[in-house]
Amino acid sequence: MLEYRIAPVHPEAREYALELTVPAPDPTGQRFAMAAWTPGSYMVRDHARHVTHIEARDAEGGVVPLTWVDKQTWRAAPCEGPLTLRWRVHAYELSVRTAYLDTLWGFADGAALWLRPLGLERAPCRVELQRSQSPCAQGWRAAVMLLPEAVDDEGYGTYLAEDFEALLDAPVAFGPLRALEFEVRGVPHRFAWLGRAAFDEARLASDLARACEAVVGLFGAEPPPFPRYLFLALVTGDGYGGLEHREGTALLCRREHFPLPGEAGATPAYREFLGLCAHEYLHAWLVKRIRPAALMGLPLDAEAYTRLLWLFEGVTSYYDDLLLARAGLITPQDYLDTFAATLSRVRRAPGRLRQSLEHASLTAWTRLYKADENTANVGISYYTKGALFAWVLDAELRRRSRDRVSLDELLRALWHEHGLAGRGVSEDELEAWLQVRAGVELADLFEAGLRGTAELPLEQVATTLGLRLIWGAERETPWLGAEVRAGAQGEAVLGTVYAGAAAERAGLAPRDVLVAIDGLRVDAAGLEGALRRLRIGQEVRVHAFRRDELLEVLLCLDPPPMTRATLAFDPQAEGEAARRRAQWLGVG
Repeated sequence: MLEYRIAPVHPEAREYALELTVPAPDPTGQRFAMAAWTPGSYMVRDHARHVTHIEARDAEGGVVPLTWVDKQTWRAAPCEGPLTLRWRVHAYELSVRTAYLDTLWGFADGAALWLRPLGLERAPCRVELQRSQSPCAQGWRAAVMLLPEAVDDEGYGTYLAEDFEALLDAPVAFGPLRALEFEVRGVPHRFAWLGRAAFDEARLASDLARACEAVVGLFGAEPPPFPRYLFLALVTGDGYGGLEHREGTALLCRREHFPLPGEAGATPAYREFLGLCAHEYLHAWLVKRIRPAALMGLPLDAEAYTRLLWLFEGVTSYYDDLLLARAGLITPQDYLDTFAATLSRVRRAPGRLRQSLEHASLTAWTRLYKADENTANVGISYYTKGALFAWVLDAELRRRSRDRVSLDELLRALWHEHGLAGRGVSEDELEAWLQVRAGVELADLFEAGLRGTAELPLEQVATTLGLRLIWGAERETPWLGAEVRAGAQGEAVLGTVYAGAAAERAGLAPRDVLVAIDGLRVDAAGLEGALRRLRIGQEVRVHAFRRDELLEVLLCLDPPPMTRATLAFDPQAEGEAARRRAQWLGVG
């Protein structure tokens, strides 16, 4: 068994101390490697750059020389076992994908911490969570998403992982952890959080249980496929995001995301948070157990490519808020409003007409996770457009099968034939497999929706589901043809300059700072007011700074784009469409 140890040894210096003992190292020289990327987050992060110290010792405590093989791999000189490796990780990047530690609390994803002994990845692991002796860490508790072996009331002690992949998939947390508990079909669930937050704990536990039940029910009558589940939330003033794991999820959220005691209804922030929780919980099936074959095993040294992120992220994004509506946690109209926002987001991006969903999946490593001001012009997100394609696929399955089959049934089939069987989803066989299971023709949908770039048939889908989809203007004022954000001093800074629109035609570029329109000073706060006094088609003189040079350009104002979606029940929908809508939303 591989023996791992971790301690938040020096919170003041933001440093974790880690150890690994290998009982029988490779006699030719054991090699160790750190992951280049975090599973579930498709960007090379080069976690090894945060290793500040590393050494190896033999059974007698003697130094074993280490050779740096490449940016993330070390080789120990040949020696008899046991061989103990000790290293330090500097941790000061606050996200659910990396490692963080300060005098308030610590969190780390496994990919940012652990070195794996090459050739021994399938060996069982024991990990010990150790206390920090730092005065600022007094009273801290510990948590990790693994099976407890010998653990005290504060979470310190030893845990077991079936192999290195399971260890890597289990983030750790240290700090003044608080937690609430609930059950879903007999399986214990915990919601634990770090950071200051006061909220209605009983309501959150009840609402999470309902959301989880809706997800579990999507896959059948069985209990969840894990022995325990942990929602681990990092609460900050401005955070948002999540990362899935086999027995839990790490969440980055804001204090406003939580329900206050006595608060009636669900605020938009709380609905957003419940949607995030449902999204990551659904990933315990669709990503962690139903997996693309291309990502099976441990391809951690470099990018691993798949064309199927429209399924694993797009379909998950489609279901997260839909399941909240089915659970009665949000109203049907709340759900339609949320989905309409996704429709609008996709329609705003010219890149939807240039990049296919499959291409978006393949370029996740260089486009989505490294987005810049031009990304919206040339690319699209497999999260958002993937959700729209899932909507199209679901509606067409229902229509073409005369409501015999929906996307729900295909997910259950994926679960039973791939998830439970531990069989990866093939890139080349999925579409044929889905078509056979559905019993209806789907090839045209896949060709147009996954490899094409034409508009999806959204209005037709709305009609199929007894809905009305209307496109309206984003604003009442003329349009500059660019996103504008407030700079550090409130100045109007251009973000995305949309292809072919007014700002681009005039020669303006991202990061230009607008200072005047027709001789009158403007800033971010006053820009809409200034545009309200102008007319569509009017030519105006714009002054802007690019770096330290002042520009003067003539700009002809565009009409506002018709990219704001409104989605509502069609009061004229009857019979088949009305019944289909009720079945889709799960309302009687």
